[in-house]
Formats: sequence, C-alpha cells, structure tokens
Amino acid sequence: IGNGSQPSYDSLAEHANSISSTWLRFPVGAKWDYSGAGYDLVTYVLEVQAKQPFADYLEEKVLYPLKMSNTTVDKKKIEGNRTRAIGHASRHNRKIPLASDIPWVGAGGVYASANDLSRFIQFFLNWGVVDEKRLLDKESIMAMYTPSTQRNYGMGIEIWKKTTAWPF
Repeated sequence: IGNGSQPSYDSLAEHANSISSTWLRFPVGAKWDYSGAGYDLVTYVLEVQAKQPFADYLEEKVLYPLKMSNTTVDKKKIEGNRTRAIGHASRHNRKIPLASDIPWVGAGGVYASANDLSRFIQFFLNWGVVDEKRLLDKESIMAMYTPSTQRNYGMGIEIWKKTTAWPF
C-alpha cells in the first residue's frame, strides 16, 4: 500500500479512512513487502471496538499487566524524557538527530526502557506467561510464531531461522 504514514492527517480515523483511497504498490499476492498500514488499521479498529484511545488500551491491557512502567506511546512523555535514546543520521559527515514524529502508533512510536523490553521479550519466551500468570494463551503465541507468508512472517513477528523469531 502506498501513502502509508502521512503526518498531515489530524487523527488516526482520518489516516485509516485514507487507506481505502490509496494505491497498491503491486498486485495482491504478486510480492511481499512490509507495510505499517495494516498495523495502523488494526489500531484504529481496536480503538473503535474498545471505545478508548489505543494508548489507554495498550497501558491497561499490555503495559500494566507486564509491569512495563517505563514504556509509552505518549508523545509528551517521550519528548519530556531527557534520558531517552534519540536516533541519528549522518549528513555531510555530521550527526543529525532524527525526528521522533511517528504519526500513528499502530506501526511504531512505542518508547521503552531496556528493562521493559526485557520483560516484553521474557513474556514471549514464557509463551504468554509473566510472573507465573498467563496473560495470553499459548495458541495465540503459536499463531504469532507460525509463518504465513512467503517471507516467513507470522502475526507481527518475522521469523529469521527455525529457532529464532523477533516480535515487532
């Protein structure tokens, strides 16, 4: 899908609605290519169904149960954190800070501490269990680890080798 992340849209709903009028980069089924637009659409559907902003849902259903207290999608909290890591690009032999302007959090924009990331990874390594409490059934985790495309991409996880998978 083309036109994946237009920062000019004022809301996630406007962005999600715009996807219906965008173009396909190639015919369906002809080729595989990552697109964040699907994650943005899922985020929008989740907001509508849950009747709450994605940030609130994420905090309530994922971050709080996983005790990930230093993780957020709140742009004000991110920008207010002086210890956050900032990516850089090289231009004319100079480091240029990258903008943190990711307009839709479905496909990106989550900031987390190393400790919180370790809890998130451990959750997957424990097949949906954290602190001896099951938060996600094993079948859902298995579906995430099951390749469903020609590029060995599961449900949100790219599988590099038979024994290696990376959650995105």
